[in-house]
Amino acid sequence: MPKTLGINLTFAKAATPSHNAEWNEWYDTTHLDDILATGAFWHCSRWEVVQDNPLSMPRLGFTHVNMSRIAQADVNGALAKVNAAAPGWRDAGHMNKYHFVDDVIPMKLLGKSPELFTPNPKTTALFMIFNRCNDPSKMAEWHHWLEDEHLPECMEVGKFANYTRWERTQPTPHGPNYFVLWEIQDEDIHVGNRRVIQLNVDWEKRGHIPAFHAGALMFLARPTGKWGAMGRFARGVSG
Repeated sequence: MPKTLGINLTFAKAATPSHNAEWNEWYDTTHLDDILATGAFWHCSRWEVVQDNPLSMPRLGFTHVNMSRIAQADVNGALAKVNAAAPGWRDAGHMNKYHFVDDVIPMKLLGKSPELFTPNPKTTALFMIFNRCNDPSKMAEWHHWLEDEHLPECMEVGKFANYTRWERTQPTPHGPNYFVLWEIQDEDIHVGNRRVIQLNVDWEKRGHIPAFHAGALMFLARPTGKWGAMGRFARGVSG
């Protein structure tokens, strides 16, 4: 399989819940094929936000996330291929009228992260966390603490299969520009999050969470759609 150097996250939903089934069918059978045909991505997978997760803080505006894997270093260039193809999809009648996109965020692999996990039928959920450093003068210290202390400490919880760190390739001046993606393979997809909640109080008491760290949008998502956790591969790429 190709090496994933970037990902593109598309936050979306059906504009009206009564059309969820129609929208999901279109996404699985038409839209993913159009996206992969651009050559921008080698793989796409769809994830549905879990609403009853105690650690989640999802903003309103989306119910699903499409994660597209990028093999080229020019992540923004990959996204440009999709943007160039989009008008043709509309002209061909390939767009669903109930499709609503809340945000599109291209990202590149960051820091000491290992390669993103390969598509795996054992993946039961993803825990997605946006975070930031509140003090620009502490940025280097924040990266060091997160990579060398906090994330390894979270891994000790024991119910995450792995994690990777990502950075926006199109930074926002006000919101979080960093992202941690946790893979879960446990049948109880909530167990790791529950343990993190329990440990957060102790970590804070022991000074393990600095004041300049802030978590932002975070949510748990299950594999969904026709292709499930294995996702959809581009033509010529085998899983």
